[in-house]
This record gives sequence, structure tokens and C-alpha cells, in this order.
Amino acid sequence: MVSVSVIIPTYNRASVLPRAVQSVLNQTFQDFEIVIVDDGSTDETRDVIESFTDRRIESIHFSNNKGANAARNAGIQAANGEYIAFLDADDEWRPQKLKRQRNVFKDASKSIGLVYTGIVRKGTDDEIISRSCPEREGKVLAPLLKGNFIGTFSSVMVKSEVTDEIRLNEELPSWQDWDFYLEVAKDWEVLPVSEPLVVKYSARKDRISKCFEQKQKISYPILKNKIRALSAKSTHISTQQAEAALAFHLGYNALTNEYYSEARQYFSYALRRNPFQGRTWIYLAVSVGGNRVYKPLRKIKRVATS
Repeated sequence: MVSVSVIIPTYNRASVLPRAVQSVLNQTFQDFEIVIVDDGSTDETRDVIESFTDRRIESIHFSNNKGANAARNAGIQAANGEYIAFLDADDEWRPQKLKRQRNVFKDASKSIGLVYTGIVRKGTDDEIISRSCPEREGKVLAPLLKGNFIGTFSSVMVKSEVTDEIRLNEELPSWQDWDFYLEVAKDWEVLPVSEPLVVKYSARKDRISKCFEQKQKISYPILKNKIRALSAKSTHISTQQAEAALAFHLGYNALTNEYYSEARQYFSYALRRNPFQGRTWIYLAVSVGGNRVYKPLRKIKRVATS
């Protein structure tokens, strides 16, 4: 059995897929296989995949676009690894990523199902937008009900037993990672690697805007029902607090995509559910100001984090 199966779902990412694959081949830990799942691409993705010569790379091709979680599920089915690591085709890994996570698992108790790393987020001009160096560990369902502190799928490695038990929700067009982590946290504990070992690149503007619309229409109702059910059983967070946190995150997504009216709507709802949220009051004020307030603040934030 190979140690780690790396699953790369891709859809029309022929231009950046080689960067992602090369970042896996450059790992200091080399006991892995790569499963690339082409989710019905219409660009040159198949040609790019066929150009790879490393024998550890195999591929699956969908005839139609089914969505990233359908691609991940297909990759999981084909995987032979003791551990599963996900990598989005437009992200890349630092060379120590797999080694550090594998070492954490080796020394961890059997209750640990997921190990995640920090993330560097970069813009289209390669400028650094933000960095994260995570610290949360153990039983993390309560903090996950407040938000996805783990981040992108590209940062996680899980035991194969986890994906044997949990099928990724193929109905979700967005917030797929958050939904998966909530499922994991019900029965498993997590550990961090407190280094930014994943580089995540910002999406194109048209994709980001579409992402908000998908979140609002499809993902938000699904996550809201799940969070209601989970928080009702929790002694650490109330349903009102959990719903307020979810509404805040949708409002923030609307704000960053300049849907100011929608941002005000969800920030206001969050405050009705839980008025004791200082940052929500601040973002509500920013959304009221619209472009003349938000855009200057965004520039200041980027300068501060670069």
C-alpha cells in the first residue's frame, strides 16, 4: 500500500495544473500516488495530463462536469493510500507539506483523523493577501460551527478510514470543505502543522461573483440546516450563535464581491441572532458605506499583510 494518495480535481485548469502537479513531485516525502480527476474539462486539460510521465500519476476523466466533490469522491474510490491528501488544481504545496503531516500522524493518537497546515493566500499579481499559522487542535466541532478555520481542501490530510466513512456532499457547489470538516469533527479530532505550507491563489473575479450566488441560493440553506442540527446537540455553542456566524460569513462573502445590499441583509440577520458580535457591527457599517468605504479599506488591508 502506498502511504499517501494525492487527489487533484480539475476543471478547465490546463494552464495551472502543471504547477500543482510539480509541487507534489517536489515533495521531500515521496511515497505517494497522484490521482487527477478531470471533471469534464473543455480546454487542453487532457493533453496536459497525458504529458505527465511519472508512473505514480493516474487519471480519471468525466465526460460531463459533475462538480469538485464528485471528482474528489471518484479520486477517493480509486485511491490506495493509507492517507488521503487533497490539492486543488490552482493551488500548490511547499516541499515539506506531506512530510510534516505524515510525521504528525505517526506520533498522534488513533483519535486523530485530520491534520491541516497553514496557508499563504496570493493575488493575481503574486502579492501576499494573507497568511495563517493554525493552532486549534483536538475536538473542534464547536469552533467549526462558528466558521471554517481549517481553510481550503488543499491544506488537509486525512486517514483513509475517514473517507471510508464520509462521502463528500456532491450537492454543494461551494463551502464543500467546511461541510466536510463538520462531518469529520463529529467523530474525529484534528491536529495542526503551524506553518503556511499551502499557497492558494485568488480566483478570477467572475468565478468569485458566481461563488457568492451559489453560496446564497444552494450552500447557505444546506449548511444552515446542518449547523442547526449540530448546534442543537452542542453544549459549547447555541443555535443562535451558530446561525449568526454562518450569516456573517455569507455577508462577508457578499461584501468582498461588492454585493453591498446583500451584505447588509446578512450582517443584519446575524446581529438579530447574536447582537454581541463586534466585528459584525463593523462590517455592517462598511457595507452601508459601499465602494467609497470598502475599496480603500481593502487596499489598506492588503498593504498591511504583504
